[in-house]
Amino acid sequence: MRLVALLLALTTMVLVPPPARSQEMLRIAAVVNDEVISLLDVNARIRLLLLTLNQPESPSTFRDMFPQVLRSLIDEKLELQEAKAKGVEIKDSEIDSVIAEIEGNNHMPTGGLFSYLDQHQVPHETITQQIRARLSWQRTVARRLRMTYQVTGDQIDEALEQIKANRGKPEYLVAEIFLGIDTPEGEPEIKANAERLVSDIKQGAEFAAMARQFSEGGSSAQGGDLGWVQPAQLDPNMAETLEHMQVGEVSAPIRTISGYHIMWLRERRVNSAPTPADMRIALRRILMPVGPNATAADVAEKKEQIQQAAQSIKSCDDVPRVATELHAPGATDLGTLRAADLAPAVQSVVADLPIGQASAPIALDNGLAVLVVCQRSDSTGAAALPSRDEVSNRILSEKLDGEARKYLRDLRQAAFIDLRG
Repeated sequence: MRLVALLLALTTMVLVPPPARSQEMLRIAAVVNDEVISLLDVNARIRLLLLTLNQPESPSTFRDMFPQVLRSLIDEKLELQEAKAKGVEIKDSEIDSVIAEIEGNNHMPTGGLFSYLDQHQVPHETITQQIRARLSWQRTVARRLRMTYQVTGDQIDEALEQIKANRGKPEYLVAEIFLGIDTPEGEPEIKANAERLVSDIKQGAEFAAMARQFSEGGSSAQGGDLGWVQPAQLDPNMAETLEHMQVGEVSAPIRTISGYHIMWLRERRVNSAPTPADMRIALRRILMPVGPNATAADVAEKKEQIQQAAQSIKSCDDVPRVATELHAPGATDLGTLRAADLAPAVQSVVADLPIGQASAPIALDNGLAVLVVCQRSDSTGAAALPSRDEVSNRILSEKLDGEARKYLRDLRQAAFIDLRG
């Protein structure tokens, strides 16, 4: 089994060399406040990365990778120290859940991860500490942001208008590696590291693995995946570069105000507005039967009953629960249908119905129904307008990413860091 699969869930893991390693490896590479990073730590991380990338070890690769790997380990120390100072604690059960997820994703039995790592002389504590560090930093940044920031309705409206304004324009499926610049003096080293990463990727290193290992962006845990982005969402230099790239190409380092970005263009499409004929709608339905001899009063009573119950529906996942509460025959998943194939009365109801919201009751031949739109897309795959919750989460995620970068930069500037290696 290649180690790439394991790195899908962990940003870093340390491989301890055999005991025969000389005492030279225990020398100090750096001191971060009052904690030490040894040459053993740095070289172990480099060795693991080379295994992950299926690249041979050589003195030159160790030498080239040393500065960036050491920077990553320093950042990790700072993040753990700050989490501890803020009282952030990760329970062992949370770490166990991540380990179970890794084992499941890699088709391992329970305990299979540790058995596999034992074969490669990787201490269990090293893995659990790496998981703890990642979870601690995520929670520390999220806690700080929640205290200072909320997404407003105006911000959501503005984002939706921007999406509408970009209809007919290209959009890109992109992954990135970001290296931030804290001081002007440090820029030459950061630029050299970015150029080395591009060279490694073009020589066969996996982009996602490099992003998980080295990227300082919020997308690093997802292998740098940014999803579909529009030019207006990007720095002008990044947008211009993507415009001239071929699908599958990796860019040279792109300088922005905050640092260097390496872009991987995975796919390109035109963001076209869906037409009624092209629209694909995933629907769920609750049907309350009404007998053929029901009086107008009976129908009105059932209509009021289903309408009130449907008000608690906030997503398609709520539909079965509401059907049970109404003692209706059940919630029917109608699948994904072309809007043009729906009855005109249904088309008019679901055309602009927000995703996850129940419709008003509709009179059908066999009873009263409420419909819930689970998803919309057009035949080309271009997405319809996202829901307000989706937009809010995207804005919050971008803000969280920026806050994490600023937070870590402030920690670096305030820390005592003594490089010895």
